[in-house]
Amino acid sequence: MKIRIFAMASLVLLLTSPAWAGGLGQGPGMTPAGKWALSLSGEYQFEQKFKDYDLHRASSAGASDIEGKSAKFKEDQAYLATLTWGASDWLNLFAQAGWVRGGKWQDKDLLSGQEWEAKLKDNFAWGAGLKVKVWEPRPGWSLLLAGRYFRYDDREASDWQNNSTGFQADSDWVTDDKLDYWQVDLDAVMLFKLGMVTPYVGLGWSHAEAKLSGRWSAPGVQVDYDSKMKSKEELGALAGLALELGSGFSLNLQGEFITRTAVSLGVTWTF
Repeated sequence: MKIRIFAMASLVLLLTSPAWAGGLGQGPGMTPAGKWALSLSGEYQFEQKFKDYDLHRASSAGASDIEGKSAKFKEDQAYLATLTWGASDWLNLFAQAGWVRGGKWQDKDLLSGQEWEAKLKDNFAWGAGLKVKVWEPRPGWSLLLAGRYFRYDDREASDWQNNSTGFQADSDWVTDDKLDYWQVDLDAVMLFKLGMVTPYVGLGWSHAEAKLSGRWSAPGVQVDYDSKMKSKEELGALAGLALELGSGFSLNLQGEFITRTAVSLGVTWTF
């Protein structure tokens, strides 16, 4: 009991620092003690908004300025393999690796209202985290805390265009922009096992940060860009449904709301 209390306290401390987040596409339940589970999952993120931020610009001619912006991700995707170990009946540890692809970066100038958009290229992504079962009021019903740290670095943003004017940046500039991103969530999830079907609902705290930096070059001039931003909403909700398929396989469908609008689908094999 003391070990469990210590683990729960450690989880809360870790998750309130920039280091952990909720499991993408995984089954909502616990992997039994001594067992392993392999999950393959995909997520489609419709939208994720960021707080207003400052874009810093400096040209090779010596000029510099700061432009107020708002930004969001659209149509982003993540595909991950997750390996989970049942450390005990109440504690799971997992690691993830995969890639992100297909997203769009969209920002708007707060003063002029002009909107820019770039395509986000394929990039390696990884994550790590844990689950803790904290309450089981009746067989098949349980309350879990889930945490995961998820990130990628040096993701290319290219094919810039001004949606307000139709201007294509590549017609005049050579662009070299990179995006670093990390995300941390803490989810509290209640499961209701009903035979082969397990519906679940949850509430979560989420925080994400991104850094977009780069250089635009044209004959005789270079402009360096640098900006940092944080997620706009930090309290959200999730709901899902898991289905046991037999022979250790299960299917999981999950939706996320408010902090980001996303849906994920995953298949898990427990062995």
